[in-house]
Amino acid sequence: MKLFKKLILSAAWVLPVAANAEVNITFQSADEYQKVGVYDWWEGSPFRTGELKGNCKVVNNPYVDEEEAVVTNEKVLGFQRSIHGSNMYGARIDLKEDQRFVLTPQAQYVHVLMRKPVAGRSMLITLGRHNEKTAGYETTWKDQSPEVVQSTNTGNNKALADTWTDVVFPIKGAGNIDIYSLVVVVDCEPSHTRTEDFAAYIASVKINNNSAPEIALVGDYPICFEKDQAYSKTDRKLNSVTVTTEAGTFNMQAGNKMYTEAFGQFIPVKAGETITAQCNYNGSWMHSFFYLDANDNGKFELDADELVAYKNAGSNDFSAKHSFKIPEGLTPGIYRLRGKVDWESTDPAGNNGANGNFIVDNRGAIMDMLLNVYDPAVTTVTVNNDQRNGDILLADGGKIENYSHQRLTSLKVKAQPEKGFDYAGMIIRTGYNMAGDSLVHSNPQWTYKVINYSQFAEDDTYTIPASDFSADVRIEGLMVEKGTLPPAPLEGVTFPYASPAPSANGWTAGSKAYYVQNCANENAWISTAVDYTDLEGNLKLSNGTMPEDEAGQWVVCGTDEEGYQFYNVAAGPGMVLGVTGSEAGARCKMYKTTSVTNDVTTRFDFHENGEGFSFRKHGTEYDCFNSRGQYLALWNNSDAFSSDKGSRLLFVEAENSTVGVNSVAGATVVGTTYDLSGRLYATSKLPAGIYLVEGKKRLVK
Repeated sequence: MKLFKKLILSAAWVLPVAANAEVNITFQSADEYQKVGVYDWWEGSPFRTGELKGNCKVVNNPYVDEEEAVVTNEKVLGFQRSIHGSNMYGARIDLKEDQRFVLTPQAQYVHVLMRKPVAGRSMLITLGRHNEKTAGYETTWKDQSPEVVQSTNTGNNKALADTWTDVVFPIKGAGNIDIYSLVVVVDCEPSHTRTEDFAAYIASVKINNNSAPEIALVGDYPICFEKDQAYSKTDRKLNSVTVTTEAGTFNMQAGNKMYTEAFGQFIPVKAGETITAQCNYNGSWMHSFFYLDANDNGKFELDADELVAYKNAGSNDFSAKHSFKIPEGLTPGIYRLRGKVDWESTDPAGNNGANGNFIVDNRGAIMDMLLNVYDPAVTTVTVNNDQRNGDILLADGGKIENYSHQRLTSLKVKAQPEKGFDYAGMIIRTGYNMAGDSLVHSNPQWTYKVINYSQFAEDDTYTIPASDFSADVRIEGLMVEKGTLPPAPLEGVTFPYASPAPSANGWTAGSKAYYVQNCANENAWISTAVDYTDLEGNLKLSNGTMPEDEAGQWVVCGTDEEGYQFYNVAAGPGMVLGVTGSEAGARCKMYKTTSVTNDVTTRFDFHENGEGFSFRKHGTEYDCFNSRGQYLALWNNSDAFSSDKGSRLLFVEAENSTVGVNSVAGATVVGTTYDLSGRLYATSKLPAGIYLVEGKKRLVK
């Protein structure tokens, strides 16, 4: 969780205002605003019809006596978030005449320091009217009400639960629009997902030209933007970070977001060793920085010399190859290394815009990696095992118990199940403190991977690679009762209906296609047929019987680590399902794989949801597939991911799909051959069609 340093709000907490009037409200005096109340954009809201009266008023700060209180002001604005309001119901603040400002085509930033008991998105609504500078004012706008909604914007960052958060709202408009009121929708999640009201508090509202939150972050390895922050444009991107040690070169791949936790493997390095590191970045006029938390206290401290390498002043050195030394005598263990591409800021959290160069606006990036630092005088690691109903032995049959093994060398082992059991594979853990806490200052203390039985050799042996022995190792054999061995999965894939990724030449052998049903409606199937897309190409749910054609057939490819992608058989492997934005407007459509931009999400995580599966944006907690009206769209709600019927998908295998069918050159085949109706063919000369040859589909052209 992000935390914030103490902030005492006062008249001094003012930065240059980009608007034409000063807005800096701290609620310490009634002279700072005209009036406060509630507002709901929904015209049928009981708060607009008069059936209910909302609660919003200036109250005593309930958190002023907290230890290390963030906001020590005596007064704050209290607001009751009612379940009877819509997702655009909020606290209304009417501005004094000298506070009213003009909504311009250039972005201005409204900072709202708020605290609420639930995490999630917030929204800012501006109310106002066109002024006399507007073209046609006398004939069209002169009598316009100041109650007209002029802009609605969700925050650049999400509010945290039970923590003061400076939520920043970018606002802009057509120009010549005077803003009379601000409505802070503290919680713009769907109200029907809430079961009870809650109280939220606002400590200040102000406007300036700074797009970054202004409260300094503290806690475990903070960053100055959301961890799921997407690049605002596609011209710049961190592709990877390359780290070279005596153990080898490690190319850590970056994700599609500005922040990456590359924790899939440890980078082994000796204490006292000099290593090199380089950021591989598409862009220009940026700098690169590396930080090492050598004292392992959960933060990168400049005064402790933990900025280990950088090129910063007046240069364009984002791709510089840096060399730096790991401190001698460092206690063996896992240490966090951070690589950062930024502009002229040594702040490990990223340039927060104080000098006009916010890392988000500049499309910089941050990657965190894990170094496994070991004592160069200790050349071995200890290998143990946890076994039930069988054993994992050394290849020569020896027991693995406190076994001393040469560091960074491979080891061949052998599976030996007990009578009545089969081996399904094994789990390999590498690291430290494997009987204790798996996280220290948010740093995983061991890696974990599963080796499936299909990866073992015919003599039941498997060679564990040298890279798994950078630290101590614990092996667990997976033994199952005879006759219950599950089908061998694709390597690295746990979604049961996943297929290998397609190649540039087409579908990969072994791929399978499925009809996909959305459980909001027993007739709601996902298809790319012309009748089931709108003019913009958005996918609609079919609302008919199962579409037994290739437009309704889907191939799902990917891994848990990378996320899963949806390909349509009729569209071919050159098109992939994607989505932009969030909520109902984020409707799914097909995109060319060669032209997918950074703002398009094509990878999704899955979860078993009853008898089916739910999918959400890869690496996020929200934004899951859902039936929104007649469309396949997104719902920004974590509960829907695990329980909502409209977010549940069922998969029915397409028996006669051409996906995964291997072509046969000519009409000659060798082997026992049936057509799809089960008729046996004695001749090797066949007419064009699809056949089962030795149990595998083949296409005869």
